[in-house]
Parts: sequence; structure tokens; C-alpha cells
Amino acid sequence: MALRTAELYRITGTLPSRDNSPQYRIRSDQERHERVTTEDSLEEVETPQGGATPNKGA
Repeated sequence: MALRTAELYRITGTLPSRDNSPQYRIRSDQERHERVTTEDSLEEVETPQGGATPNKGA
């Protein structure tokens, strides 16, 4: 089993809930495309600028 490190994503939009969990469009600065994920897959982290950024755990 390979371990993945957590990656930082920004929420770029909201979508309708799926199975009672809010969904979000997210984007990483390292990728050109957006992803869709549910709230239970995100973890909030503090950035050096003082703002909160979602962190999609792996």
C-alpha cells in the first residue's frame, strides 16, 4: 500500500448535497482542472496568510 501526502485545495464553488453531505468544486494550484468532493473529505488548515484553506486528505 502506498501512502499519499495531503494536498492543498481551494474551494471554487458549491454544489448540491450528496447523501446529506455538501459537495464542493476544489482546485489545486498544481493542477489545471477542478475536482468535486464532499465535505467529509475535506479538512480545514491555516495558511501562512492567515486564511483557512480546505485540505483534501488522502
